[in-house]
Amino acid sequence: MPRRNKLNEVVHAAHEAALDMKAWPRLLGLLFDSVGARAGGVRIERHADGAVSQRWVGLEPAFERAYLEHYHRLDPWMPAVPRLSVGQCLPSAALVPHDELERSAFYQELARPFGLCDLVGGVLEKSAERVVTLAVMGDAGSRKFGAKEARVLEQILPHVRHAIEVEEALDARDQERAALWDVVGDAKAAVFALDARGIIVRLNARAEELLRASPCLRVISGRLVPSNPACAHRLEAARRVADSAPQAFPVCPQSPTPLCVRLVRPAPRTLDDRSGAIVLAIVTEATAAAPASLAARFGLTPAELRVAEGIGRGQAPKEIAQEQDVSWNTVRTQLGHIFRKTGVGSQRELACLVVRSTPPATGR
Repeated sequence: MPRRNKLNEVVHAAHEAALDMKAWPRLLGLLFDSVGARAGGVRIERHADGAVSQRWVGLEPAFERAYLEHYHRLDPWMPAVPRLSVGQCLPSAALVPHDELERSAFYQELARPFGLCDLVGGVLEKSAERVVTLAVMGDAGSRKFGAKEARVLEQILPHVRHAIEVEEALDARDQERAALWDVVGDAKAAVFALDARGIIVRLNARAEELLRASPCLRVISGRLVPSNPACAHRLEAARRVADSAPQAFPVCPQSPTPLCVRLVRPAPRTLDDRSGAIVLAIVTEATAAAPASLAARFGLTPAELRVAEGIGRGQAPKEIAQEQDVSWNTVRTQLGHIFRKTGVGSQRELACLVVRSTPPATGR
């Protein structure tokens, strides 16, 4: 087992790597150093297309290039992965018989010429989308890896897995936030971002035009206020309700061009944290019904419409699955149907479609 201070050093490095991509080389260096290896890293293979990517330290560029271009398909250790459980690590001898390894094209044409002839590795993740493994490789002629080295990696593996999960969650959060603001800024509808006090902290160009043209809405002390007192009270009451479900109601219904305010609470952290925005007020003509028209236009089922609305609020698919108490695979299937019906190719495009399908408000 590694000395306690060495293990603590690896754990600390994993926490750093979760928050800073530049810290990964140090983490991987400590990883293979802990078992006396020459190289180590993480390999990710997607099931959908078989694409492989990896993050390794200690490999010669020519080795890594050849592996990613061709030899990942011939990797003699990978066929054993399905029988390993997540968190389990085994040395090479337990993954593939040594004589079979030495006969493989991978060994003869790649591993042996580069002097990397031994391995110990384990499984970080198995999911419907991908398999993620962690391994280290040793020099030819060095002592073979065994159960001791496998136990060392099993101690470290959960911390590496946590680093990957945190890093990917932060990346997803940043991408969702950027995508949502891109949608808001370019929407045809008038969109106001409000903070917890109801103060307008951001608005798009269409919202600015609406405030200049329509007598139905005013800004008082930084707040968006309908000119009709009853509507103003209803907007304030609805804004205070901590509910992620969209709420819509008319504003100035007696006006020649009545408006409708639709309050949408995006998923947490998908709006700009610095602005303090927590809710979007989307203003349209009172006759507009964006979600229903979207469903009618593309033939979405009620379940598919709920998924589309969730994406429009900036939610991740797993959050939608949890909120609707269905499996992630169900939401993924529904997303596939939505993509096919609407012709979009990504969640970002779908979010744009949801907001942009809302007819523009006018102040005539």
